[in-house]
Amino acid sequence: MSKLLLIIISVVEARERYSPCPNSCSGHGLCDAWHVCHCADTYQGADCSQRTCPYGPAWADHPEQITGDGVGHQPAECSRRGVCDRLGGTCVCGVGFEGAACERRACGPLLCTGRGVCRSLREKALRRDLGDSRSSLSHFHSADPPFSAPVQTYNAWDATMMHGCDCDKGFWGPNCEFVECPRGDDPYTSGSRVVQQMLVCMGDGGSVALSFRGATTRPLAWDSSSATVRAALLELPTLRGGAGDEAFGDQREMLPRPLNAQLTGRAVSVLYDNGATTLCAASGVTAVIQFNQDFGDIPLLVPDATDLTHSSIIISPSLAVALKQTSDKEDAVCSNRGLCDPLSGRCACDGEFWGSSDGYGMRGSRGDCGVAVNLASITGCPGDIPCNGHGVCDEETFACGCEEGWRAADCSERTCPYGPAWYAYPTATDVAHVNREECSGMGTCDRTLGVCFCQDGFSGAACDVLACPGETAPCSGHGQCLTMQQLAQANGFTYRSTPDDAYTWDADAVRGCRCDEGFRGYDCSLRFCPFGDDPLTTAVVDSKECSGRGLCDEMTGTCVCVEGFGSSDGKGKKGTIQDCGFKLPLSAPVI
Repeated sequence: MSKLLLIIISVVEARERYSPCPNSCSGHGLCDAWHVCHCADTYQGADCSQRTCPYGPAWADHPEQITGDGVGHQPAECSRRGVCDRLGGTCVCGVGFEGAACERRACGPLLCTGRGVCRSLREKALRRDLGDSRSSLSHFHSADPPFSAPVQTYNAWDATMMHGCDCDKGFWGPNCEFVECPRGDDPYTSGSRVVQQMLVCMGDGGSVALSFRGATTRPLAWDSSSATVRAALLELPTLRGGAGDEAFGDQREMLPRPLNAQLTGRAVSVLYDNGATTLCAASGVTAVIQFNQDFGDIPLLVPDATDLTHSSIIISPSLAVALKQTSDKEDAVCSNRGLCDPLSGRCACDGEFWGSSDGYGMRGSRGDCGVAVNLASITGCPGDIPCNGHGVCDEETFACGCEEGWRAADCSERTCPYGPAWYAYPTATDVAHVNREECSGMGTCDRTLGVCFCQDGFSGAACDVLACPGETAPCSGHGQCLTMQQLAQANGFTYRSTPDDAYTWDADAVRGCRCDEGFRGYDCSLRFCPFGDDPLTTAVVDSKECSGRGLCDEMTGTCVCVEGFGSSDGKGKKGTIQDCGFKLPLSAPVI
């Protein structure tokens, strides 16, 4: 091979090493006249070799993302709750968060313990019982499903981000890990009134249906008798004393005798007015449904008249429900006379004084401690000393009025701090964090200590703060943990100026990191690399990380220069600043 050919080959190889753009943009970008790579979507870096990760609404914004009053939760890589894996383009989410962009709160390692479904706040709102918090409901015959509009909708910033366990009937807790105990009427109070709901049905053909707490009856023919309607309601598993209620079904032989038979057939009664014998009629029939075992505030029956017809072409068939009478009987856990074991869902009654009732002060199978076993023997309040020294004993009812911070029938259990509920039904359109819950619904209360143990990602005495990330310390010890209000103020804006603004409810509840100089990342665990002037853009003085001629190792804050570039003096000449800002001279070809 001739010397001239060797020289040509060496020059070509040298030029390849000093290609117009770093690594020829790795095949993922276009090289411009300034020898700068313009990367394709989902790629980044001086040579377009690094992947970008999915973006989602930021849980807590970087101050620079907040560009005006009331602005927040702008799109951010990994929603600022995870770190991007630059090789694969996938988010590595912080503990307690999940999703392609870490845009969802995870429902916990127990996945609702098989007793519920993980749903977003928006989904939860759409599934709310239509009979909740209403005094009347009407449905007219239509080809459309009844009541397509939900009770309230929720579309605030966290509508699809905040997920929680929507527990099945009979279970509760952040992970649905607890079992509800029987509830009943305090036998020492004077309440005797139960809930009555009024139905008005106008039609003389087809059928209707009724739903209670999400369970729906079989179709009821328009001419159904009151006995037929009552039997259909008793089949509903959501009716207290219906087919699904067996509070102590596996311990019947252990219950006080005689067992009361009222629950089986008398949980509900149905009466037609004015001597009517059918549920509906062309001129209308009014029926009164009385709930004999569901005390306190209960939802309305939800009517469905989709399949109801009327012989008159000018009258639209309809089925309406309205509240006729409220209940003054308590719906208290263990009837305020026993202690609830949330792991088993059973009331611990003091067998010498209290036992399972029928809901009316007699012995029965509710398992609620709602009957006095021996009235004459009850001469004081429960506890080794009355109310265990944490309450005041009512000498007439022998009920404890517990001091603040204490609860239960004998004031033996501690309460925990309350905060705005993170995961609850909306109280109005787009308003879902008004009602207060113990441990804000994101923690469990230690009844001995009165301390909340919060779910991953939450902190505060009441678990009322979405905590700042960081493995060893908030913001990894390299930043300030600030509220959304403070993050906005750091950029000269106000996040929440109106106290009742539904969309900025999280002004003090959600927190994020403002990193110290030299650090970055959602948790301030990553480092910036040196910035410098790109040595190939001679007509422009700019400031780029690694001078645009290297890749930043964010873990160490050092530049990994592409071939042909090295440390500079900050002015384009060789130096000790590891910014890739010096163009190495071409090496002489070896012949």
